[in-house]
Amino acid sequence: MQNEAVRAAGQSIRAVRELAGLTLAQAAQLTGRAPGYLSQVETGKADNVTARYVANTMGALSAYIARPVEPAQRAEDAA
Repeated sequence: MQNEAVRAAGQSIRAVRELAGLTLAQAAQLTGRAPGYLSQVETGKADNVTARYVANTMGALSAYIARPVEPAQRAEDAA
């Protein structure tokens, strides 16, 4: 993704995460990435951000908003 698109995607991810009331650590647990990487994505500083990563992250956060369950519980339910 190009730099401007990465920044816009990161801002959208942060907005949805904050709407969900999740910390970086909680959102990272939902998405399977490190909190530091998610922070870099949100601030537009991450390298190699793909459209698939953005879609998967937005999907995980949207699913949480639709059915708010603690990330640890969601992992248990999936097992």
